Parts: sequence; structure tokens; C-alpha cells
Amino acid sequence: MLSRCTGTNGHCFDGQRRCDARTLPVEPLDVAVWNEVCRLLANPARVMGEYQRRLQAVRTGPRRPELETVERQLAKLRGGMGRLIDSYAEDVISKAEFEPRRAGMRQRVAKLEAEATALQNAAEQEHSLQLVIGKLETFAILVRDQVDEADWTTRRDLIRTLAWCMDQGCGRVDPSPVSCQAMRT
Repeated sequence: MLSRCTGTNGHCFDGQRRCDARTLPVEPLDVAVWNEVCRLLANPARVMGEYQRRLQAVRTGPRRPELETVERQLAKLRGGMGRLIDSYAEDVISKAEFEPRRAGMRQRVAKLEAEATALQNAAEQEHSLQLVIGKLETFAILVRDQVDEADWTTRRDLIRTLAWCMDQGCGRVDPSPVSCQAMRT
């Protein structure tokens, strides 16, 4: 069985190949991936160190207002929007005054909603990182003794589980620093 980069498929990319990597046999790739999994399970501190670094980056990132503050600002702005609409409906302000004010308020609401979403995502990422850090060592201890006897299906499930855990922790899976470009040698 052979493995190849999907970037070599011209029909997938409007007739253009994106990668000129050669096709590789699957067996050496399987062995390399499994060896990395075994190294990870033997030394989970490697991954924990990376997660600690990412968690620290989330905590010490640029100082932003707290989520509660942004949500309070949004509530006030939405209340102001309601009062603006009431003022227009009661003919207190003209349409010429109403339209620019409403447009400005909508822009501010959109900006604050985007900021609130970013703060929620950062909080979720921090929580996920803390969960992964706490569970990785326990997981490694549980499966470490059974790794040598694992059949192909068990190995595949273990790799998928680890990849899923990595994906949940940081939002993406970064399987290795080796790209398809580096595998051409």
C-alpha cells in the first residue's frame, strides 16, 4: 500500500498540482507514527510542556477586558439601541438623525460581539488545555503497559484518541514537524 500527498492530485486543485512529493510506502510511515506514539506515552511530559507553554500564552496574552465587562457594555448598547428606536418611533428624532446613529450602534455591537466571542474562545481553550494536561499522564500510565501487545486496530484507535485529545486542546492537530516537502528526501 502506498501513501501520497493529496496536493499531488491535479484534479483536486483546478488542474494544478500543489505538491510534487513522491509516493511513499505506508509501512514505514506506520512504523514512524507508532514509534512517536510510544515515545509520547513513555514521556508525556513532552506534550505537557507544550500545553503548559500554550496555556501560559493564553493567560499572559494581551490584556483584554473581562467577558463580563464586554457583556455589560453590550447590554447597555442594546438598551441604547432600543431607546434610539423608540425616539424615532415617537418622532423625537428625524430619520436623518436616526440612520447614522443606528449604523454606528450596529458597528459597535458587532465589534463587542466579536470581542466577546474571542474572549469566550480563549476561556474555552484555557479550560481544554487544563483538562488535557490533567488527563494525559493518567492516560499514558493506563495504556503504557499494553502498547507492546497492541494489534493494528488498537494502535489505530489509540492514535485517533491521541489526535482527538490534541485537537480538543488546541483547536488543530499538528502531527509532526515533518511536512510532505521534507519527506521527499
